[in-house]
Amino acid sequence: PGGIAFAADMKFFSGQHGAPTIDALGHISDNGKLFGGADAAASEGASGLTTLGIENYPTDRFVNRGVLLDVARHKNVDALAPGQEITAEDLEATAKAEGIDIQPGDSVLIRTGYGKFFDTDKSMFSGFRPGPGEGATRWLASKKVFLAGDDQMSFEVVPEKGTVFPCHRILIADNGIYIVENLNLEELARTLAEQKVYEFVLIANPPRIRG
Repeated sequence: PGGIAFAADMKFFSGQHGAPTIDALGHISDNGKLFGGADAAASEGASGLTTLGIENYPTDRFVNRGVLLDVARHKNVDALAPGQEITAEDLEATAKAEGIDIQPGDSVLIRTGYGKFFDTDKSMFSGFRPGPGEGATRWLASKKVFLAGDDQMSFEVVPEKGTVFPCHRILIADNGIYIVENLNLEELARTLAEQKVYEFVLIANPPRIRG
């Protein structure tokens, strides 16, 4: 009473893969090197990444051309099967059926149909899951996309035999392409299918937390 007073809130972040997740380019290395050649071990500090943290996400891509490749709809299923690999041929065929042209710099979102299990079937969502394989990822990289995302928690396919996440290595470490996981694409997919238009404005502004 009669003097200065303070109220302060502390926020602690965690819950990996508990929501849509964007991977910073410093998240993955290949043979000890980050994208662009920085030494991975030397690029970490007590407060996080010292290079290629999410604060380096380019501001001119906060608003970008988005493209949906609705692989599940193209294959006439509600959701792809657990552990089903999406191939380069699947992506090519889906894009052709949609009449969409993937352009350099695009943000390409891939629908497997697994997004609906996020709230309804957690064991299904966190188990073996469909997603792009190595061939599909190299196809995306050849298109020089800016970002690739889908509607499950690991982006790439996770079959029963397991994975060492080659798609993360190819996209992030080797080509500097951002990955987004856990996207909710169901309403977007329905709307675009009704309009028969598969390009849209994507607004993505990740919290610029240093490191």
